[in-house]
Amino acid sequence: MFKRILNLMRQDWTNALRDNILIYMMVAPILLAIGARLFVPSIGEAQYTFAVQAGVDAALVERLEAIGAVEILPSDRAVRMRVLRSDDVPGLVLIDGQPTLLMEGNEGGEAETLQRVFQQALSGERVAEFTRTANSAARSLITEYTAIIFIMIASLLGALVMAFNIIEDKETRAIRALGVSPLSMLELTLARGLFALLLSLVLVLASTAILVGGQVNYGLLLVAFLFSVGLPILTGYIIGGLADSQLKAIAILKFYMLVYLTLPIVSIFIDREWHFVFYILPNYWMWQTFERVFIGELGGPGLWASGLITLVSSLALVVAFLPVLRRQLKLR
Repeated sequence: MFKRILNLMRQDWTNALRDNILIYMMVAPILLAIGARLFVPSIGEAQYTFAVQAGVDAALVERLEAIGAVEILPSDRAVRMRVLRSDDVPGLVLIDGQPTLLMEGNEGGEAETLQRVFQQALSGERVAEFTRTANSAARSLITEYTAIIFIMIASLLGALVMAFNIIEDKETRAIRALGVSPLSMLELTLARGLFALLLSLVLVLASTAILVGGQVNYGLLLVAFLFSVGLPILTGYIIGGLADSQLKAIAILKFYMLVYLTLPIVSIFIDREWHFVFYILPNYWMWQTFERVFIGELGGPGLWASGLITLVSSLALVVAFLPVLRRQLKLR
């Protein structure tokens, strides 16, 4: 039994390396996580950047550095080109020896604030006062929620590799050979399920390490993933069982993504009094479990309770779907 399971897992890995789409699925979460890591930290940082021509008085530059970031550029032309780029960066150039403020013209209401900031920097005196008030939502959760989304996607992509291997068996008619082999439905589930879970775990750990580094408890992260093991298997069986080609699998995925990922994200913006409408979805409880790993207790069931609900509900759906898949694959 174990030898047949290992052989099938080895075969699935070989098939995955031959398919460019599957290779892309395996590397996409890591590439996306690297891109998100470069972008996410800048979200929520309210800091001005100033493009300043070289030669501007050092005291003026020092006062600007106390307000925001300063980019020293070699010439008037370089500053003007920097101001014309897509981001909102004002410039400071020397015209007839006098520092002059340059703006692109699309800053809107922020232009007045920038003018006051420069006026204060030029005069060295306070011309305006801004008060920052910290409220209860001072902590930005963008990075944490981005990490949870990537975990959900990584689990999904690991399951898609499993689904596409099932589809390849159908297309190549290898499924007929499996049907007359000693391989049972349980062994197929274990082999394909373990393959999907191992791949998903690697993608989850890699994307999390890239996005948040050591800012998360990886022990709890592993526990949350183990609670969610039924969902990748369920996803692989639903898509692989219902589709008989990769194009049909992608069509099914479009609808599946709406239920799998969009609804849990929507729950963030809905008052918890109305969350009962999501209780039937195991992926909602999976989201809640990882939410408690990255953010902490937010009311409602805790990590262990939501994790157990995820495990029981997802495995129950796997068991319910097995007879349907057994009939389609014609396995014992």
